[in-house]
Amino acid sequence: MNHRRTNDDIRERGQSLVETALGMMVVLAVLAGMVDFGLAFGHRIALTNASRSGARFASRYPKLETNINMTIIEALRGTFVLPEDYDHFADANEDLRIEVVCVNGIGPVGCEYATRGDQVQVTVSYDYRPIFGGILGVQELLVGSSTIMNVLGPDEL
Repeated sequence: MNHRRTNDDIRERGQSLVETALGMMVVLAVLAGMVDFGLAFGHRIALTNASRSGARFASRYPKLETNINMTIIEALRGTFVLPEDYDHFADANEDLRIEVVCVNGIGPVGCEYATRGDQVQVTVSYDYRPIFGGILGVQELLVGSSTIMNVLGPDEL
């Protein structure tokens, strides 16, 4: 048997190597996009749960804005958004924004004046920075959720 390599064999092997390298770059970019999309979706789920928790608390106690914010922070603690050891009063997280707005039949009203039948809207948003953002050309994504509930209170604690 003759196992001599010809120039055509060497060229074919080199071509296969180049095609594999180029194909792997595309596959890795798609994989990086899938990982970042999954993480952003995880952030969205955590923010949705937190806005629901905040709106649920605000529907009973619309005047207690600090407690509403703490309810949201507690719902986010230990998720993709906030670490387990996050301390709301000590740490300033400029990426997380919480907005609580009360609305009656006419328009916006201060939540301290909200009465039964008005609505409270809790919006929680977060600036998500993708892990592979430099590769994908995306530096920051705004991920958020908003929940509207009727005011059942106002109750006093």
